[in-house]
Amino acid sequence: MTRLAEQNILRNSGYVTGSGTTKTYNIADNSTIIAEPERPDPNAQVGLVAEALAAGISVTASAAVQYHDPNDDRRNLDAIVDGVIDNSYNGHKAYYSYVSDPNARPDGGDFT
Repeated sequence: MTRLAEQNILRNSGYVTGSGTTKTYNIADNSTIIAEPERPDPNAQVGLVAEALAAGISVTASAAVQYHDPNDDRRNLDAIVDGVIDNSYNGHKAYYSYVSDPNARPDGGDFT
């Protein structure tokens, strides 16, 4: 693997200094980093959610574990009813409902 890595570094304008235990691989920075433009949050619901609401259909979210914390994307079930399926908008994270005990509820109760 080391030989293949060295070949790739040298083939792409990199160079090697030193030898033995002091051998250093210098990787050329030939690329220009172009930042991805920030995608704004939608101003309203989009996709099927928007279509359902426009048709007068009520839309609610449901999950095995329901958290409603408006200050935390990962724990705000209400935030996912916007129709946005790409959760990379401005760093928003997807709702997280994993629990180690499928019968556990956030309020400490039991689903059974």
